[in-house]
Amino acid sequence: MVKGGSSVAASPTDSISPSSVPAGKALSATRESHRIEFKEGFNPEQLGEVLELLKDVLALANSGGGCILFGVKNDGTPAGVDVAPVLAFDPARLTDQINKYTGVQFSDFEFHETQKQGMKLVAWVIGELDPPAPFSKTGNYARQDGKQVNAFLQGVIYFRHGAKSEPGTRADIRESIERAVKRQKKNWLSGIRKVVTAPRGHKVMVLPPDVTLSGAPDASPVRLTNDPSAPIVRRLNPDETHPYRRKDVLIQVNSRLTSGQRLGPNDFNDIRKVHGIDSKPELFYKSRFISPQYSLALVEWLMVQIQGDPDFISKARAAARAIDTSRP
Repeated sequence: MVKGGSSVAASPTDSISPSSVPAGKALSATRESHRIEFKEGFNPEQLGEVLELLKDVLALANSGGGCILFGVKNDGTPAGVDVAPVLAFDPARLTDQINKYTGVQFSDFEFHETQKQGMKLVAWVIGELDPPAPFSKTGNYARQDGKQVNAFLQGVIYFRHGAKSEPGTRADIRESIERAVKRQKKNWLSGIRKVVTAPRGHKVMVLPPDVTLSGAPDASPVRLTNDPSAPIVRRLNPDETHPYRRKDVLIQVNSRLTSGQRLGPNDFNDIRKVHGIDSKPELFYKSRFISPQYSLALVEWLMVQIQGDPDFISKARAAARAIDTSRP
């Protein structure tokens, strides 16, 4: 099986894995349907075949997903053709073509190598695209007689109508909305079920999309777990939240001071000590192997303090001496 553009080789088999139910139905089908498309072969070097196939892929994805079975006739019986070109087709190329003609990155598909009546076949299992995507440009190509043909048109959303991939109707849009609502209801019921069945004494907490650093006063507490169903919590990158070293803080502050005051390295260390900067994670960050990092919030705080009190630096210096009696 090859999934979503990966390069994992598939081995021939008479049966399809349970994770690929559409492919199993396609193998037993005797005619095409709104979820199943039959093709004898596919030449990836022919632009017309690529574009026509792309229309079928998008139509299936917009219609809730389905399967394209290669190497069979219109009645589902093996055609006896060589499916090697289909097997050699790079799934990443399909994703690229979809993005080229729709602007959407879609890779919810699986490629299966299988057999029917002793003949090798290939099944492309297509997932659902939500919301449905229109083509952002027209896909045209020249036939052998030189006539230009449009496989699909710009701005049109294609759906499956029986065994055909055709422009969508109001009914298609309504059905896609109903599928989305059904999925959302299922998610809601799942969440309600978790709340109702939660052990006694447990609390339900609503977390923001981004959780701040764990030491920040306004951070949401979390507990580490190896439960694969637990929600993902993203830790902010300290190189983004605390981008300054000490020299950078001094440059930022001194470049903005207009009163003739200057903040020196020793002054900065005194302020850190007196005002407990190192204990405030919104201002200070220290990794095990690198020097301390500081946030823009610290620069702003220093500017407010220094501009609001001309003696702020000298007061910090005196307070630091009082703490450290060994200093001259």
